[in-house]
Amino acid sequence: MIRSIINRTDYILLFSTFLPYLMINEGIRIEHLVVYSLFLFFLFKGYIFNFKKKSFTSIIFIFFGIILLVSIGSLVNIDPNNITFLSNFENYVETLILFLILNSLLVNKKHFTVERMLKINTFFHVLLALNTCLIFIEIFTPYADFFQKFYVKMEDGGYRVGTDSMGRYMGIFNQPVESGFAYSLGLLTWLYNFVKIKKNNRIKQGILLVLILIGGIVSVSKVFLIGGILLFTVMFFLIGSFKNKITMLVFSLILLTFLVPIFINDWKGYSILENQISEFTTEFSISNVTAGRIGKEDGIYGLIVNKDSSIYFMGKGYTVGDLPFLDSEYVQIFYQGGGFALILYFTMIIRIFIKYHTINSKFYTERMLLLAILVLALFTAIGGPVFLMNRVRVFFFLQLFFIYQMSKVKTNISSREKFKKYDQLV
Repeated sequence: MIRSIINRTDYILLFSTFLPYLMINEGIRIEHLVVYSLFLFFLFKGYIFNFKKKSFTSIIFIFFGIILLVSIGSLVNIDPNNITFLSNFENYVETLILFLILNSLLVNKKHFTVERMLKINTFFHVLLALNTCLIFIEIFTPYADFFQKFYVKMEDGGYRVGTDSMGRYMGIFNQPVESGFAYSLGLLTWLYNFVKIKKNNRIKQGILLVLILIGGIVSVSKVFLIGGILLFTVMFFLIGSFKNKITMLVFSLILLTFLVPIFINDWKGYSILENQISEFTTEFSISNVTAGRIGKEDGIYGLIVNKDSSIYFMGKGYTVGDLPFLDSEYVQIFYQGGGFALILYFTMIIRIFIKYHTINSKFYTERMLLLAILVLALFTAIGGPVFLMNRVRVFFFLQLFFIYQMSKVKTNISSREKFKKYDQLV
């Protein structure tokens, strides 16, 4: 039983992120119950704090340093009216706990291998496809309340009600940036799987691709429309055989030919998508790309620059303070933890890129995938959380740990033979 839980921890964590709320008004999801239960289980077994053979230790300590600085900010700037303290605090802590859980899996040779990640990726693609089916219910039927009441807060005048009224549909995700990041990760890892698995069910893979594309497009998220699709296009030309590329293109175009007219006629968000594409092609600017976050005085980056200079040294803690929102992870870390926390944040990212750089060039496909994911994360963080993103961060973290596992693979003959076997998966 214990060994079975350990062997399936990555699947359990990933599946839990697509499960509903336990108490939606309090923001408590089944995912929280699963994460903290697994943490206590690993802690009781003595796996959590055994760092000797782990490769992610430095990242864990850096992120702990960020939490410490944000906590100090809360102690210095005590705000008795801060109703978001607990949710903000829990969000940071959950990321740290996920790091600790996944870090304890690095010593298990079954986790974070190419073979394992191909299966994890496919599992994630199926979950995204199911979410797209929920989006179909939102678009084409009046029965969206059947699942929405378990997954999202549909308060009158609330954010999700507003996005739905515009035709921006996301299924279980709360915000377009979450949906865009999730479907972008799905798109990139789908291409990786398509290239790596030689004997594949092309019809099944084609259907998954179309459902991932639809799910990403109907959220009208710039993360997907700019980041995901652009990186997918670049990867498409850089990896894989010419035969695979032609097969994928032909099959996808056939399916899209039948589906696009349906969406043009029945999807009310199509006009928003047209406006977004028009902005990118005819009025391209940093302000348009970032939805006004950068390039406007009243954007979140403009607001934060105009704050008093004390924030450069001491953050405000687990709060949004007098800002309307913290619509960027860079801004959030800076505002809540101060300048030193932001330095630690970028140090963490640099450490991850250094680990990526140590992956041997013989694993070209893996290097391209992981580089694309890191670039996508940097772009996403301009307009939303990444390390602190609800639901999606688990899959993102699995890819980060894949980087660390790949960086440890030596280039001797046995290693090459081992990875050659993965290229022949059925």
